[in-house]
Amino acid sequence: MLRFGEAARDTARVNALEAGETETITYEVSVVPDAPNREYGLDGTVRYTDSDGIRGHDSDLSVGVSTVGEQAFSVTATDTTLHADEEGGVAVTVANEGPTTAHDVTIDLDRQYPNVRLLEGAVSVGTLEPGESKTTEVPFSLSRNADPVSKRLGLALGYRTADGEARVDTDHSLVIDIQERRDDFSVSLTDTTITADSSRLVEVEVTNNRDQRLTDIEAKLGTSDPLNSEDDEGYVSALDPGETTTMTFELSATSDANPKTYSVEMDFRYDDRKDKTKMSNTYRIPVEVEQDSGLPLWIFAVGLLAVVSVGGSLYYRVRSGGSPGN
Repeated sequence: MLRFGEAARDTARVNALEAGETETITYEVSVVPDAPNREYGLDGTVRYTDSDGIRGHDSDLSVGVSTVGEQAFSVTATDTTLHADEEGGVAVTVANEGPTTAHDVTIDLDRQYPNVRLLEGAVSVGTLEPGESKTTEVPFSLSRNADPVSKRLGLALGYRTADGEARVDTDHSLVIDIQERRDDFSVSLTDTTITADSSRLVEVEVTNNRDQRLTDIEAKLGTSDPLNSEDDEGYVSALDPGETTTMTFELSATSDANPKTYSVEMDFRYDDRKDKTKMSNTYRIPVEVEQDSGLPLWIFAVGLLAVVSVGGSLYYRVRSGGSPGN
């Protein structure tokens, strides 16, 4: 159950020992993984040469070596929901189940995964006394191609013993709940109707869909015939997760616009919590164009001209003595 390296024995040499002198010899000993936790006996033999050159040996030597249980940890996690094409943190709690103090505890993945990686490599937990636990946020980055599934990730807990020996415990895992890729923002137009050959202000509600504060948000409205905008840019300094703001733009429709549904486009340029500048997807917003419900202006113009003409003719006849009836 005890091994000296790869062998069951080891030999050390002491150059000389005076009468009554003591020398300490250190052996590197390991215990096989399935060894029972108890005291083991080691037998030793000392061979020597005395001051008269006579060789001798003492084989009636033994010593007891006590073992302790294998170092054990437990791992639990909360806030395990992550989204494809996003960065997010999972709160991981590591508890030292004993029997000894674990120094420099770290959390890492036990292998590489094609669509999931740790942002900072191994994450430090610190030193854990027996029975002590600590919680730390483990930052993950998911690719755009990550499937919406519950995925089990193998963990490697690294630590050092009291003697400074580095060890790794890979008997742990973490389950993350991967959600589908989501839009950075949600957008909606409060009033989607505009009259042909007119211009008006439209209000667009913009909501931050991310789990982090976004800053320096620049919005751009894109139009095409028969819609147009002379004021197509908006800005908001910051939006917290779930926060909504209203942006106002000018929108016009040409006189030859057919009464049907068109669309305008919006996209955003923003900075995330790490001050990385990113571009959002392009959002399409439906706009309904309708005709003016009143009569066209040319009809009023023709009618007014006819009234003026008839009135002038009657006035001329009266002044000339004629009778309207004739």
